[in-house]
Amino acid sequence: MTRLIVVDAGGIVEAVLGCNEKSRAKTLEQGELWVVMPENGRVLPYRGGGVQCGSFRPGPEEAWYQVNLLEGSEGAPSGPGDAPSREHSGVTPEEERPGDDLVLPVLSPLADLIAERRRTMPEGSYTTHLFSKGPGKIRKKTGEEAVELILAEDRQEIIGEAADLLYHTMVLLEQEGIRLETVVSELGRRHSG
Repeated sequence: MTRLIVVDAGGIVEAVLGCNEKSRAKTLEQGELWVVMPENGRVLPYRGGGVQCGSFRPGPEEAWYQVNLLEGSEGAPSGPGDAPSREHSGVTPEEERPGDDLVLPVLSPLADLIAERRRTMPEGSYTTHLFSKGPGKIRKKTGEEAVELILAEDRQEIIGEAADLLYHTMVLLEQEGIRLETVVSELGRRHSG
C-alpha cells in the first residue's frame, strides 16, 4: 500500500491515507477520490463519496501520491480519514500548521527508499539514474530544482517545485552519507538557539 496525501482546494493537507492499485484506478476512472480504509483494507469513496479530484500525481519513485481536491468538493463525513473542520477543530489559524504530521510519515520512508535504491540500483528507477551519474549530476540536478523553485510563480507550482527540490536534496544527502535526521537536528538546534 502507498501513502496518499490529500490536499484541499486551498493547498492545505487534509489527510494522509492509503491507496493501492484498485483505489488509484477507481479514482482516475471516476474522477472521485477512493481510498483504502485503514481499519479493514476495503477500497471505499473518501468521506462517503462526491469528493472530486483536480489532480492525482505520484511523488518520486511512486513512494507516495498527492491528490488535489477541487474547490467546493464535499462528501459526507463517514468516519476514519475524515479531516476535522478547521472551524470545529479548536485550532486557531495561528496555531494551525498543515503538514506537521506528515514530516516523519512521508520523509522518513522516502529517505529509506532513496537509501534502498542506492544499495540495490534497480533498473528503470530515476533515483538509480541519479546515483549512477555520480555526485556531480546529483548536485547539478539539485541546483536546477532550486532555480525552478525560485522561478515558480503560483502557489501550486511553488509547492511542486519545493517537493522536487526536497527530493533531490534528499538524494544529495544520501550520496554524501548525511542522514535526514542530522539536518533536522541542525534545524532544531538553530531554532532553539
